[in-house]
Amino acid sequence: MQGARWIAAEWNGARLTLWAMGADGPVARGEAAAPDLAGALAPWGGQRLPILAAGLPGAPVCALPCRPEQPAQARRGGSDLWHVPDLARPGTAERLPGPAALRLAGLLAAQPEFDGVACLTGPHSHWTHLSAGEVVSVMAAASGRVAACLAADPGAEAGFDAALSAVLSRPERLARALAEMTEPGAIWGALIGAELAAARPWWLGQRVLVLGEGATPALYARALAAQGVPATTGADEAAALAGFTRAATALGLA
Repeated sequence: MQGARWIAAEWNGARLTLWAMGADGPVARGEAAAPDLAGALAPWGGQRLPILAAGLPGAPVCALPCRPEQPAQARRGGSDLWHVPDLARPGTAERLPGPAALRLAGLLAAQPEFDGVACLTGPHSHWTHLSAGEVVSVMAAASGRVAACLAADPGAEAGFDAALSAVLSRPERLARALAEMTEPGAIWGALIGAELAAARPWWLGQRVLVLGEGATPALYARALAAQGVPATTGADEAAALAGFTRAATALGLA
């Protein structure tokens, strides 16, 4: 890992991803199936580099509203380990995991004056309102998780628009609609329709950026465009790395 200065580590609940970061970005990448830093770092020779982690068990919590990157330091076996905190509003279920917060930090690194809404897609999507460099509010939905349980491929589009319109206008139809649908595109349309109905205060009249992997961000952007909402999509991993770098720079690691 010649040229590595620090390590970025992200646990998304199913996969631990590591990047050895140099002056100009990642110089190596690795993955593991468990949130075990020591085991995941073993193939890299156990180098003692500072680690900036997001999503690991025991991460601290920052009260909303707050900036998306405020790492707190911990010690681990002689290495500096810094955690990107989860963001949460005390006394409520409003919570944004550290990996999602990182992507917002990456967004703000690229667009410091961004004032609007970012939708972070995945098994759980998160609608986040950003203003003055802070995350103001968060709403989560489990559309991606439900779609995975129903084996619905987000790359299939047949039936999407009709299902989106039907369920967005009457979200109480969702359970019945899912029972009747067989086309993956229609399932996604129904789920996103119900989600948009619940998230209306976040996107109505707002500027929206959708981040995520694969075909899912394009579906959300399509659904928003059908409501007359201008939406753009962004690269998920690029946003994560930009967020890691922003946080590492603030700590003096990068």
